Amino acid sequence: MTREHPITAVYLQACVIAVLVNGMSAQHSVSTGSSPVISCFIEGWSVLRPVGAGKFSLDDIDPSLCTHLVFLFAGLDDDRSTISLEAEYDTEGAFRQLVAIKARVPSLHVTVAIGGWTEGSEGFSKMASSQRTRKTFIDSVLENLKRYKLDGLDIFWQNPAQKIQKGRPEDKRNYVTLVKELKEALRPEGFSLTVAVMSLKSVIDDGYDLPGLAEHVDFMYLLTYDYHGKWERITGLNAPLYPRSGETGLARTNNVNFTVSYALEMGVPAEKIILGLALFGRTFFLADSRNHRVGAAALEGDPSSGDGLLSYLEICKRIESEGIVWSIAREQEQRAPYIYGGTEWIGYDDSLSLTEKIDLAKRLRLRGVSAFAISTDDFKGECLAGKYPLLRTINAEMRDYSIELNQPQRPVVVACFYQSWSVYRESLGKFQISDIDPSLCTHIIFSFVGLDESNLTIVDLDPYYVQRGAYDELRQLRTLNPNIVITVAVGGYDEGSKKFSRMVATAENRKKFISSVLDFLRRTLLDGIDLAWMDPTFREGKPEDRENFALLVQELSEAFAPPGYHLGVTVSGRSSTLRQGYDLSVIGKAADVVHILVYNFHGSWEDQTGHTSPLFPSDEERVQSNDAATFNMDSALRAVLAGGVPTHKIAVSLPLFSNTFILRDNTQNYYGAPTLKTGFQGPYTKVIGYVGYNEICEMQLEQDRRQQQNQYVVRGWTIDWHEQHRVPYMYKDDKWAGFDNVTTIEERVRLALSHGVTGISVWSVDTDDFRGVCGTGKYPLLSAINRVLKENKIPDKQRPDMVPSSTTERNVPTMPRPVSGCSVAATSNVSVAVLSCGSLNDDPAQCDAGDTVPPQTVVLATCWETADMTVRCHDDGFWKPFIQEDGWLEKKMAILCQPYYLNSEVCGRRTRYASTGAVLNTQDFDRPRNRWPWVASLLRDDAHACTATVITPVYLLTAAHCVTRTPETSTEAIETTRLKVEVGAAHSRLKVKEIRLHPSYQTGRSPRNDIALVELQTPLVYSAELYPACVADAQLNARVDAVAFNRSFGKPTFEFEVVGMKVSPECRAQVNECPTLQLSESQFCAEGRGGGSVLLVGGSSGGPFLQNLVNESVTEAWTVSGVTSSSSRTVDCSVPVFTNVHLFSDWLKDSVLEFMSKLTLP
Repeated sequence: MTREHPITAVYLQACVIAVLVNGMSAQHSVSTGSSPVISCFIEGWSVLRPVGAGKFSLDDIDPSLCTHLVFLFAGLDDDRSTISLEAEYDTEGAFRQLVAIKARVPSLHVTVAIGGWTEGSEGFSKMASSQRTRKTFIDSVLENLKRYKLDGLDIFWQNPAQKIQKGRPEDKRNYVTLVKELKEALRPEGFSLTVAVMSLKSVIDDGYDLPGLAEHVDFMYLLTYDYHGKWERITGLNAPLYPRSGETGLARTNNVNFTVSYALEMGVPAEKIILGLALFGRTFFLADSRNHRVGAAALEGDPSSGDGLLSYLEICKRIESEGIVWSIAREQEQRAPYIYGGTEWIGYDDSLSLTEKIDLAKRLRLRGVSAFAISTDDFKGECLAGKYPLLRTINAEMRDYSIELNQPQRPVVVACFYQSWSVYRESLGKFQISDIDPSLCTHIIFSFVGLDESNLTIVDLDPYYVQRGAYDELRQLRTLNPNIVITVAVGGYDEGSKKFSRMVATAENRKKFISSVLDFLRRTLLDGIDLAWMDPTFREGKPEDRENFALLVQELSEAFAPPGYHLGVTVSGRSSTLRQGYDLSVIGKAADVVHILVYNFHGSWEDQTGHTSPLFPSDEERVQSNDAATFNMDSALRAVLAGGVPTHKIAVSLPLFSNTFILRDNTQNYYGAPTLKTGFQGPYTKVIGYVGYNEICEMQLEQDRRQQQNQYVVRGWTIDWHEQHRVPYMYKDDKWAGFDNVTTIEERVRLALSHGVTGISVWSVDTDDFRGVCGTGKYPLLSAINRVLKENKIPDKQRPDMVPSSTTERNVPTMPRPVSGCSVAATSNVSVAVLSCGSLNDDPAQCDAGDTVPPQTVVLATCWETADMTVRCHDDGFWKPFIQEDGWLEKKMAILCQPYYLNSEVCGRRTRYASTGAVLNTQDFDRPRNRWPWVASLLRDDAHACTATVITPVYLLTAAHCVTRTPETSTEAIETTRLKVEVGAAHSRLKVKEIRLHPSYQTGRSPRNDIALVELQTPLVYSAELYPACVADAQLNARVDAVAFNRSFGKPTFEFEVVGMKVSPECRAQVNECPTLQLSESQFCAEGRGGGSVLLVGGSSGGPFLQNLVNESVTEAWTVSGVTSSSSRTVDCSVPVFTNVHLFSDWLKDSVLEFMSKLTLP
């Protein structure tokens, strides 16, 4: 976004003069060290905005947050081809301010940009068209830079060669000539030169010779925003990181990842690229307020100013102060947020989306980032997140980033694991070393060698094959590829952990092993080893294996350095094994290559079908409380990167095989269908539950191929597709297998490239179609890997051409999807602040301890991937940040922020909670009742019958069976005249206006969807003794302790006992043994915190199952994760069953918003 206000020139020239006269030294060297660039663009016209409408002053600049300041824009005199500077601003005042800035931070690099959207192309086109006019321009540049002591020039010639801006086709060539001549003139004086490039591929292709420009500039600003805006008829994000799966053609190029990858592919060095970050959003009017997704129909025009642009400051103030109920959502594929309210729709960037873009810049080793513009950030801290919340996030993410300039580009790695036992296979499956095509592999890894049981030294596992000359045959491959690296893999699944654990346990054992390896390599003349210890600390391993294995890798690396041997390490892609078994930061530094196994996430050992290697998690997995959402290639790769392994050392190990299953019922053949926990085998590999791609493709030979509905039927096999996982699968009779083909393998490689990873390994070369039996040539998968790596293009999520065009998860029950984001209505006494927190491993960057926020402030913070989290202020008004403890997956959560009415307080905080020590303790559970000010009593005919929870001023949450005419049999709501609600310390009894049962509520032994809302006739006025609990919009967190409420039925007084609880999978077995209880798919059970059964008596039904989803030592956010549904009826079956609230968050939100739409605030 580089458009200036119509009055830009007036202030801009004043800014330029002010900058030019600052007291810089005569040396104007460009930053060339290893520190990254954080370039801050300043809109010159922002100083002319009205007071209170984002008016910016040079006094507002915080130079500690920038390495470069770029003032936008100077103009171009069309007649004289010189820089045009006007003097209609207080240049002396600007001079004093800029001199003061430079005096405080002498290293600051201050430049001026010429051009911009309003300047257009006509003047530049004329100026660049001849040597005479170019020289006149260059002379004026030198004159002004020297006169005003600037550090350099930034050229923002936007849309060269575009007719819309009066450009000409020859602009592309002339631009390079201009830049070349400029650099030749500026270099002797030490001035810097940069150019800015627009983001759209068509504009780049027509107007920018990227490698030609890059050759003569210090930096190249990629303006990676303005991909979508009001000029389109559908909503779109201003700066999406990746494409959406539904986009096709050129639309798939309108994203940050493509633009950066395209520039790199065109030959721009990574160390010259500055990634552009947008501190503003784009606005739309929705054609239909009910359709508010990305890509929804939009009307021409916009809800704000003429250009459809809102600064981040304006966006956060809208969320805070306007009367609209704003919903915050996030486009998962494109990794960016948007908000909508009524017919208004705004796509923008927040700290989370900026962090992900910075992660991309760091992975690709770019030189730095730019911020457009610091005058659009919340530079005064008006939204209560401190000054410059986005710019501070950028600094926090870039703080530990350093780059090595002019480093040679590392060649790609294609490592081919070779199963040595494949030589013993039969018929077309028999594979010999001579079958390897060394032109397709940079590394050959002979698998496996092992450990001697007694000596714990390296030993051949197949001495017969070795004696027949296996290693000699491997070395012969060097005659065809002299650069090939040939190693052996030490370990493998069958070797287990026991021997490795013993070997790494002592320095003496490790030294003996290393010595044996060195002898082995000298004897065999091979190039190194790959450590393939599968699952350290597991399978007879020990907890200390993690540290000891890291020591082994370090010591091997030191021993291998003098002779120059290669050291590879293979690590599991499973999240639990990664966390517990591998010190990735140490391994990543010491090893030459780290192979990450992104397969065996699912297999015949499970009781349902699944692909060995999904690319992405499904929606269903995202809401589960276990690690299911991490069982995919993308998550595994992200985990290894987050663990500290450099991108240039990673090789993503792809499966050239399939894990197979035997179906329990032939008619249930969908993805996730029940199985017999076994699989079928192939004719060559002959391993139950495993077949090679060569066997798969033979099964799919083109005989008897026909399309049937939305599937393909090939030789009796039906080939289907899982859209969310991005993988195909096939089934025939009782056989089922997920597999890969050329198209999905290509997508996997592009996914790796999008993370900055250029290394691929395969398991294994002998299971590709190495003979070309299936008609697509020899080694179709390995050839596809090499082809994509050579092209080095970005991910393309077009569907594989041999799979159907729609998702085919037929007859699979879907769970209710949680809402994304929050809806908040701010009112008279409540302020709402949007904060942005840091990365997974850092404390929140924008939420420093000691920062003050007013009391009674609802503080929303976006943290960790796509989760929204509500954090509170203590009574003293001081912000205390959330502290990450056991890992972000366990803490990941979201609060559905309810609209607040009148004197709203923060949800989920008890009135008299302990300020020190653990919150969950016995004395803390005791009365007084107002420690839990949201717990209410439902009275039928003036006697307590059930429990409920206050969640908004007019709504209480309870169980559906509590508010029906006959609790156990009826699905009709009780008459509202028979029901009252008792709340607060004063025991106020309130009348009920309406009862809303969930529309799918079913009675019975296992009540389904047992949840209801009770609407009050008169809204509650919150006080110190009465305010709401939070409502869960995240998966139930089984690792967080909880409380429930035990109440006696029929007593007229308001009494209860607080019981410590925890979620327990083991209680399901006990439930199944109870004749009066049963779990439905929307329920869970729990036990006492110390284990054992808990007896909740009848009056406890409808009460909350509460979890404190914010760190207890900081503050409280007691959240309703469950509603007591089936209370125990006998002591022998004392297992309470709860309705899982987060599964119904869409229904709750819709109900609340319906009320808010009817409410008129005083």
